[in-house]
Amino acid sequence: MKLPALRRVTVRQCFVAGSTPINGWYVPTTRNYTMLPNLVFISIIAAGTVTAQLILKRGFLLMGKIDFSSGMIVEILRVMHSPYIIGALFLQGIIALFWIYALSRMQLVYLFTMSGAVFYILLAIASWIVLGEKLSPIQWLGVFLISLGVVCFNFRPL
Repeated sequence: MKLPALRRVTVRQCFVAGSTPINGWYVPTTRNYTMLPNLVFISIIAAGTVTAQLILKRGFLLMGKIDFSSGMIVEILRVMHSPYIIGALFLQGIIALFWIYALSRMQLVYLFTMSGAVFYILLAIASWIVLGEKLSPIQWLGVFLISLGVVCFNFRPL
């Protein structure tokens, strides 16, 4: 098996070319990341984030509002003793590991905008179903238009 030739380039050129920079050397990547696996991974990140936010909201619905009149330390300890809050923060930590993995394989602008679009859609639907929050038709249109704009922003013709 013949190895590809190495040549010296800048880190920016490596990111634009979709290759792996190693100590400033261009190393052609053999991985072909298609859009579908990226979208699946982005959807997992967004679904995990939405789930953590729903758990967090559920915890605060059960606990009540944060009130610092009794002291900040006392209130922080009260919040941190909620199993819902602890569970939501733990899930966010796991999702952060997925985010780091995805960030190592995708461009930041693509990853951030696409996860945001999926997040908006999932959060609107989950808030409506799980929490009973109501969105007006104009708000649903806004969620759709934002997501459509992100897809257009990230569209790359084949």
